[in-house]
Amino acid sequence: MLRNVGTFFHLSSMERFTRNERTFHPTHSEFYFKALIKGISYEIDSQGETIKRLASCTRLQICNLPPLELPTAVDNFVYVRITNIEGMKKFFGTLERNRLLLNDLEKILSDVKLADCKSVFDPALGEIVLVKIDEKFVRGCVMYKTHFMTCTTYLIDSGLTMEVGLDQLYVIGEELLKIPPQAFLMLLDVDIEKPLISNDELNRMVKDTIVAFRLKYVSENGEAFVGEMIIQNQNGEICDLKNILLEGTDYTKQTQDPSVYSTSNWDATQSHKDDLSEHSSVDFDEDGQSVISYSSDSEKSDENGECIQKRLISVGSYWRAIHVSTKNSGPGLFYLHFLDGPANFEDLRIFSTFLFGKYNNIWHKLLEIPDFQHDIKDGKFVQVKNIMRSYGALLYSGKQVDAELRNRLKAAFACRLAYSAPKPFNDNRYSSEAKSYFIEKFMANQTFDVYIVRILRGYILEVEILLPGEKSLFDQLCEL
Repeated sequence: MLRNVGTFFHLSSMERFTRNERTFHPTHSEFYFKALIKGISYEIDSQGETIKRLASCTRLQICNLPPLELPTAVDNFVYVRITNIEGMKKFFGTLERNRLLLNDLEKILSDVKLADCKSVFDPALGEIVLVKIDEKFVRGCVMYKTHFMTCTTYLIDSGLTMEVGLDQLYVIGEELLKIPPQAFLMLLDVDIEKPLISNDELNRMVKDTIVAFRLKYVSENGEAFVGEMIIQNQNGEICDLKNILLEGTDYTKQTQDPSVYSTSNWDATQSHKDDLSEHSSVDFDEDGQSVISYSSDSEKSDENGECIQKRLISVGSYWRAIHVSTKNSGPGLFYLHFLDGPANFEDLRIFSTFLFGKYNNIWHKLLEIPDFQHDIKDGKFVQVKNIMRSYGALLYSGKQVDAELRNRLKAAFACRLAYSAPKPFNDNRYSSEAKSYFIEKFMANQTFDVYIVRILRGYILEVEILLPGEKSLFDQLCEL
């Protein structure tokens, strides 16, 4: 009986201690980090455990903080400033719409004085704390305590994870606990075992820049939003980051403008924008819809006054083509010559430092094809690129090229395979047989059918190559 009474008083003391603790130290849930999509993901409770109810909003939920809601839905964009990249696979960013909030948060943290801070020393897992880094304070969440006198801490507003000494952790104010975490994790919807650009190149390209992230789904572990990331490069061209990682310089090579024609006065390093800025009548089409879609009013009719019928290289059209070989031809970038098009350029002119050609009654800028290997008797392939909307200055001031060169040059278009299979082509995914098939068999001078799937900026055609039997080249590569 006495033993039972002793046990009763012991339990009562523990209950009173627990009540006192709850009065002064709110209960913390342990660390969790969850990405949820409205109507698709399952909801979670305050401990991060899944409950059988669909999520009420698209958000990032971190333990012991309000949620960060994302103003987007599946297959829609959200605009993000990249703050941190880990291993070329994990992209952390903040909502660009929260820029003013982030500025206010930074000001609040910069006003924190060390003398006013109380040390946490031994924080709970999942506890939100102030972290002192050099002379600055940032917000952090304790993930693990598996090393002596340090905590693995996630910095909730930048996406960095670091090992922090216990003496660098301080009690955070209630005001800062009302602000949601600002950084969230994004993964690209692509398999990338060996990206074709370096870590440094990727960081220079996207860190501290605004990207458009198209949401697809949530990662298997529930921590990241998975989707596509679209960026705008220094030349103002819109690029899919996935393609840059998979294809490296082959994909970005189209932003370079090597000259086709070379004389002592020909400077290939000059920018065509600078060269043509004073000639307002020379303009380039950048709508990315059709490679051949414009003609001047003066050239809409032939000598008999009848409209000239042009076959447009446009989305949904079919062509017969041959492959123009280059040293680094691959599924991500190769060149095609269309047999249905004109045999030669109708006219060639040099204007400033560039060569322009009239192809199928349309004026285009022409470029050298890098690492050209295709050998034809008395001929040379050049890339057909920008369309000129108007060309008064070209016709008035341009120097006409002799007929001999005009007869030697043949038109080729930069192309890439359309990704009709579940996963895009990359050198780490497919067998050596598939690579050999593309390099050896596709290189052969055979005629095949081409379907234009879409036209990208920079005048790169995304195409489907149809093999005998109506099978696509890409599907064939997937099976090897």
